[in-house]
Amino acid sequence: MEGETSLSPYSKEQITGGEKLPEKISSIGFDVETGEKLKLDFVLERLADVTKEIQEKTKNRFVLTGSMGMYATLNELRSNGQQLMLLEQRISGGKNDYDIGMRPNELQETMVNFGWNEESKKLERGKIGDGGQMIDIMSRKELTHFPWYQAEVGGQKILVQTPEEMIFEKMSALIKPGVEDGGESRMREIKWGVDIKLLKTYLMMKNNWSDADVESHLNKNWDNYVEDTRYQELSELSDRVANGESVGGVILDVLKRRVGKEQVTDVRQELLGIFGQEADTNIQALITSSSDTEFSANMRSLMDKQYGPKLSYQQATEIATNEYKKLLETPLSPNI
Repeated sequence: MEGETSLSPYSKEQITGGEKLPEKISSIGFDVETGEKLKLDFVLERLADVTKEIQEKTKNRFVLTGSMGMYATLNELRSNGQQLMLLEQRISGGKNDYDIGMRPNELQETMVNFGWNEESKKLERGKIGDGGQMIDIMSRKELTHFPWYQAEVGGQKILVQTPEEMIFEKMSALIKPGVEDGGESRMREIKWGVDIKLLKTYLMMKNNWSDADVESHLNKNWDNYVEDTRYQELSELSDRVANGESVGGVILDVLKRRVGKEQVTDVRQELLGIFGQEADTNIQALITSSSDTEFSANMRSLMDKQYGPKLSYQQATEIATNEYKKLLETPLSPNI
């Protein structure tokens, strides 16, 4: 059926009744054993405990990302007593780990607050609290047009990404999954398509919208997401140049953080290593920028060269849908 391979929302009946999800939706799956309790209830209770442990360890602001953030968001649909049986399957096939995002300048301090050793700090992964739950921590900027919002789970207030940001993030991952820390290409996941459909269902049910209303809303917000994710840091860097910092000093500071080096001796070579030899002309223009306006324009050109042309929402949807269809037609190996 077309609905199975499209990224359109699930119907209310599908999400509450337990529509059959594709097999092996994730390359890594860790089901949770809950006895008679619903998996969603169990996961949310544990999530509330983990959140409380984190809040007791650090005063720094953090956002819950990944599938747990999505579960906390979708849980809002249960206010009238409905059960979301489709999520029972999603949890069974998922990784079910705890991912939190911190402001970049507070990441190291937070890991110290957690009492992590040097190995855990390097991996940005460690245990938290008496329960010993493993969490992953990452640098995460709050997007200008998609500020984190407050949800509540088990009486515990938490910050989560907007459903729009989550949808766009997963669409972008289907389009261009990127690379792992080791440099290998990241594997596309069926669960990203499933999650897009779930989150669209959330928008549809929460706002009493039609499928067309959901698509219209996302279409209006897509350009803001592209602007925020591609250029948001750029405006901060341009402001530094406008406030008197040298172009070379700003580039050097960013490079040190990007490549993880205390000393960068050849800025041009480091930039070529990031953007490639074909970007040499753009890099030279950036380094010799004489004003914040020129710096901003040259940086945008360089980033566009790296990311490629900006897609419209319709183009992004078409590519993401095609990639989702390919995944469904070529299921993951049962040995993975």
